[in-house]
Order: sequence, then structure tokens, then C-alpha cells
Amino acid sequence: MLQSPVVRFGFLRRLPSLDHYEFARHWRTVHGPLVAGLEGFTTFTERYIQNHLIEGEDSSWIDGVSMTHQRAREDYSAGFFEHADVLHSQNDELHFLDTRNSEFYMGPRRVLRQSPEGAHKIIVLAESDAIEESVPYASRLSITRALDADENAKLCIVEAWFSDEDAATRVLQTVRRNAKIRGVVQVNEVQQFPKE
Repeated sequence: MLQSPVVRFGFLRRLPSLDHYEFARHWRTVHGPLVAGLEGFTTFTERYIQNHLIEGEDSSWIDGVSMTHQRAREDYSAGFFEHADVLHSQNDELHFLDTRNSEFYMGPRRVLRQSPEGAHKIIVLAESDAIEESVPYASRLSITRALDADENAKLCIVEAWFSDEDAATRVLQTVRRNAKIRGVVQVNEVQQFPKE
């Protein structure tokens, strides 16, 4: 069993028939509360966070990032997706989510420091060796190594927090120039489960 907390990230794309705001509204007000209330979901999930793009952020790469902190268990291949409740979630996803073009990763999450209150958050998806040169250590909140089937870390997901918007913007501009970065977005975090 993995020692660090395991988190499943979803880099989500909207259905082509929706604009970004329609996607975000449905995800936050319909889908989030729906899955947070499903017994099958809460059996396997300790915490569910939606990361919504900030106003004006480019949504050409993704429309949002979901994070489900998994409850500890021996086999992470078994979970919500084998529970009957998953059908409720999947039926709702038909209304807003392009599952074929969304990407999902799971791996151990290492928290480097606690997030400051009112800070500006960015999420970076990159090749594992790109993070050191792109995201200043002092700004990193956590690192998740996205594992493949053989538990090799090919990609890295970093949550970074900044005390002011100018610092976040400077790092965003630097990170976006690195060819090994798959994508980076600035987001607002919304906790769906458990309710704060």
C-alpha cells in the first residue's frame, strides 16, 4: 500500500456544445453536490475538491481540475467506479463532461507546506523532470507523482500557491515557456466534500 495520501486528478474538458461558463456552473452546482451525496463516492473518497479556472484564464487546454483524496486501501484499482452509485455520476457527466478528451491521473501526494489563506493557486501538469526548473520550491504546496500501471512516475502534478496575483502571473508566464510542461492553469479551489 502507498504510504503517502493518494489523490486522483481529473483534467476536465467540457462538451463542445457548452461554453466554459455553462460547464463550470453545472460542475459546481449540480455534479459536485450529486457525487458528494453518493454513498459509493464517500465510501472511497476522503475529500473532493473542484479547481475552477479564474476569471479570464484560457480554457483551451482544460476547463477545470478535480481532486479526489482517496481513502486508504490496499487496492486502488478497486473503488467508486465498481460501485453501483457510479451510474448516477456517469449519467450526469453526459450533460457537461467530454470524458474522451479529459485526462485522469492518480498517485501519492506529498504536501510540502500548508496553503496560505487567500492565496492564488496554480496547477501544473508536467514531465517529472520539468518541475525543478519551472516552479520555485518556495511556492510549491504539494507534488503528486502520476503513476502508470507499473507505478513509474512519468508525469508530475504540482499545486503552487502565491501570496499575490503578480507573483502567480510571473510564474505562469515562465512555466508556459517550458516545452516539458503539458499545461498550467490558475484556479479557485472549491471543496465539495466534506462540507466546510
